[in-house]
Amino acid sequence: FRIELGEVEAALASHPSLAQAVSLVREDRPGDRRLVAYLIARPGQTVPTDEVLRAHLKQGLPEYMVPQHFVALPALPLTPNGKVDRKALPSPQVESHEDAYVAPRDETEQKLAAIFADVLGLRRVSVTADFFRLGGHSLLASQALTRASRDLDVSLTLRRMFEAPTVERLARLVRGDDGATSPAQRISPRAGTAPAPLSLMQQRLWFLEQLNPGTAVYNLPSAFRLHGALDVGALRFSFNKLLERQSAMRTFVRWDEGTPVQHVAPSLTVELEPVDLEQVPANQREEDLLRRLQALADEAIPITAPPLFRLTLFRLGATEHVLFFMPHHLIWDGWSFDVFLRDLDVIYSALTKGQEPTLPTLPIQYADFTEWHRGWLQGEELERQARYWKQQLSGNLPALELPTDKPRPAQMSLKGGTEPFVLTGAEVDALTRLGRESNATLYMVLLTAFKTLLHRYSGQEDLVVGTPIRGRSHPEVEDLLGFFVNTLVLRTRMGPELTFRQLLERVRTTCMEAFGHQDMPIELLMQQLGVQRDLSRTPLFQTFFTFQDVRNRGASLGDLTYGQVHVHAHATPLDLSFWVKETAHGIVGGMDYNTDLFERDTVVRMLEQIRTLLRAAVSDAGVAVSRLPLLPEAEKQRVLVDWNATAKPFDREAFVHTLV
Repeated sequence: FRIELGEVEAALASHPSLAQAVSLVREDRPGDRRLVAYLIARPGQTVPTDEVLRAHLKQGLPEYMVPQHFVALPALPLTPNGKVDRKALPSPQVESHEDAYVAPRDETEQKLAAIFADVLGLRRVSVTADFFRLGGHSLLASQALTRASRDLDVSLTLRRMFEAPTVERLARLVRGDDGATSPAQRISPRAGTAPAPLSLMQQRLWFLEQLNPGTAVYNLPSAFRLHGALDVGALRFSFNKLLERQSAMRTFVRWDEGTPVQHVAPSLTVELEPVDLEQVPANQREEDLLRRLQALADEAIPITAPPLFRLTLFRLGATEHVLFFMPHHLIWDGWSFDVFLRDLDVIYSALTKGQEPTLPTLPIQYADFTEWHRGWLQGEELERQARYWKQQLSGNLPALELPTDKPRPAQMSLKGGTEPFVLTGAEVDALTRLGRESNATLYMVLLTAFKTLLHRYSGQEDLVVGTPIRGRSHPEVEDLLGFFVNTLVLRTRMGPELTFRQLLERVRTTCMEAFGHQDMPIELLMQQLGVQRDLSRTPLFQTFFTFQDVRNRGASLGDLTYGQVHVHAHATPLDLSFWVKETAHGIVGGMDYNTDLFERDTVVRMLEQIRTLLRAAVSDAGVAVSRLPLLPEAEKQRVLVDWNATAKPFDREAFVHTLV
């Protein structure tokens, strides 16, 4: 989705009230790219309203090339040689595309406005401004609600946030104007030091481990390339400090009277001796590194003895190292990486400056949460959430029947591969704006595209996809490492003539309802539904969609900078798993696929088709999903033209029998 600034400026200049127009893409806050137009009115005229300008531009430009902000100026700043000084153009006020700024009017609104601004990274937020139109999405909304629970002692569901996305409307709910809230549940340290039960999420993972021992499928490998003069001793001390602080990192599983329980090692330290690759020839060093990383990622981690992680440091040069860290999913989730990297930076930075590292005291540990969570999910709350899921998943829950390259085996080997997926910043901006037109998030747009692809491949109109939910709705667990994430089962009934926009709205509704019932552990749900296990496929769903926002994830460790080295275990329990990470520069992600079923070329083609679907939806979301183009131009040329180019020269005077 390439944005042609010249076309935008020409379209603006064609408006009779405007004398001059300049446009540019600004990134005043990392990861927050906005297309901005700067306008000069003709003498005797005024700059039209944003609505009038948008309507004018939409007559000749695609939606993604319509600026998000319009700034009226008396004159354009110029350089000494008379050209427009684009660097001197002012930053637009974020509120310019919302209502005029309205200040908080009471303490509740003040606290909520401060939470919104902090989570969104803004200077201030009007009480009438829509959280999602300011760049928010479900993950940021979840963080905002967690902080509201802590600061305002109130419990709100994620669905309420979508229904009341402004400070003003959310404050009414917090005050209990309509009886929609309840006091926040608090988690306290448990009594005694006996081994804690596994959380229900851990229990499911433990069970799957018993079915498939020695697999790497629940490894969470990561690798970070560190640039700068690394203090190995300080890094070692920092990691050991985190081991001391977070009991989840010292946790393992043992049997206790016939039941698996959490045991926590009283102490645990690691030695971080670098593996020296500097002696490897420079032209082979990177290949050797990647080979070693892959071998580590594919190594199974036994869960019955600590530690449930692997840590290796590679030295590639005096100012270049790669840190490999791989926890087992039993003690970790996606958000844990953010907490881990943030706290590691705080400790390492202090140590390298000769200071004592300080982090806020953790109110509880993971074992406290698991014991509380089991008690909380009993009685009325469990029944409320169970009723929803039983209704949502009632009737015949269809297995997904995708056309596969190989016959499905009686028992899956869990062997897998991964193919990369990338979207540019401009493409992400366009998709975000498409979502906002339906009050949907980028997550929902991408999920809709994935479901469209599955529908087109399978022909099925009843589709079920699994997705993770953060599971950190209580402020006490915000800074904990551990396995909090739960899995939601998102069921969508397709229609042959549903447009992409209509399907997006249907997916949005499903997501909002599911977010409001996110605490029902999937293992407990399967028990209540009486789901029969089938070793040839995962129960309830066979495909998965994961979205992570890592735009605010730091890229420094003290004075060091770092970037991620992508490494994936060659294992997956699912047929397909589409995962994306929103970064400051766009989206990076991929498709994990089961090699028992699919060849690499098929998955590469699927990812190109998702890109084609997204591009078509941005161009016109009013087209039925059954008619959205799937084939990229190159593949369309190959299938429709190249493969049919069978004409051969022949002697037109010859008889037929002589040509055969």
